[in-house]
Amino acid sequence: MRVFASIGSSTAPLLLCLSALPAIAEDAPCTCPDMLDLASRNNQVKAAMQTYQEQLAAWTAAGGASGADEEGRTAFQLDIVEPSMVAAKDSRANTASAETKGDCRTTINAPTACLRVLMEQHEQVHRDACVVHTNEHVSVSDAIIPRWQTLADYAREEIEAYKSERTYIEAALSNLEHDCRYTLEFDSVIAGATESTRSDAKTKVDLEIHFPRGYTPTGFNGSHPLNYNTRDVGPPKLVGDPMLVKLAKPCYAASQGNGNVSFEVKNAWLMRERTPPYGPLLELPILVGDTQETRYLKGPRGCPRESEPRSFWTEQFKLGKRIEPAGSMDIRASAPSASDLAVIVDGWNFTGEDAAKTIETACLGFGGAETFSGFPGMPVGNAICEKTVLKFKKKR
Repeated sequence: MRVFASIGSSTAPLLLCLSALPAIAEDAPCTCPDMLDLASRNNQVKAAMQTYQEQLAAWTAAGGASGADEEGRTAFQLDIVEPSMVAAKDSRANTASAETKGDCRTTINAPTACLRVLMEQHEQVHRDACVVHTNEHVSVSDAIIPRWQTLADYAREEIEAYKSERTYIEAALSNLEHDCRYTLEFDSVIAGATESTRSDAKTKVDLEIHFPRGYTPTGFNGSHPLNYNTRDVGPPKLVGDPMLVKLAKPCYAASQGNGNVSFEVKNAWLMRERTPPYGPLLELPILVGDTQETRYLKGPRGCPRESEPRSFWTEQFKLGKRIEPAGSMDIRASAPSASDLAVIVDGWNFTGEDAAKTIETACLGFGGAETFSGFPGMPVGNAICEKTVLKFKKKR
């Protein structure tokens, strides 16, 4: 029987010897990057079970279900069950399939070891039922007796198979909930592309994930204030003809301010690639409050003297990055507010169970003049106005 489509042969030669499969979640090769696949599969399993139960109630009310020949089972799965499972799947998750034929042999197609174990749990129920049926109908005349008399019989066996799978999934998720605790170290330096400003911002956030039964999991979450210090680094260096430099007035702008603002990681997920070798991926949304700085126009006598409030570090950090809601949005809800929008950090480099990401951003609008050359020591014409280092470390 295929786990996703749950279609299988009803009769075939007997197979009496089957090896027992592991039934303890601790034995499953499911690690932290498997959590999204597990959570997505759990939602699919619950959707399938609910659909089968609703159909059983409908058949009872109608006085009985139709026969369970292969054509009927196929139509039932494709038209009734699979749509609910497809709707419940996370688009970022991997999937697997399995089928137990009428000879009680199972074929599994799973991209990861973790998903393969899930398929084994489901198919063990079908294999056991297949063996029982085969042993009870060993004569030639019994060979034509179908395993399921009606679609209701078929649905009840599927419910039991999905129950076994769900028990295993929830035990595995419970283990990962305790094992997969991380700390995010965040260290950012941003320079002004068109002003003499340098801003340093740092924080360290403990991240946890929970899989409460009956509720939709929300990924890794955690928060800790971001400390920032934005300062004037002095008037720009003027270059060129000495006479022109002498005549020029080094008027400039600079932002200043320091303090703490909110910094939250919300609904971050470890997951696996959807193509071989199915390595780990991390998608980490960051919601950050507005830093409070003042932008001044400065310089010698004759330069303008103005000031205005602004959010230098936050504005520059968000510039040019992927900005999205920090979680799945209800399609019935209105457009997300600015406070719901997060900077999505992906493209991490993994070393074992840890990951790191360095963001280096060229100065937007920078023309290559030495006047605003980004960080000290950077080559002229290749100015970097942001260097943000993130480290995602598993707690040991």
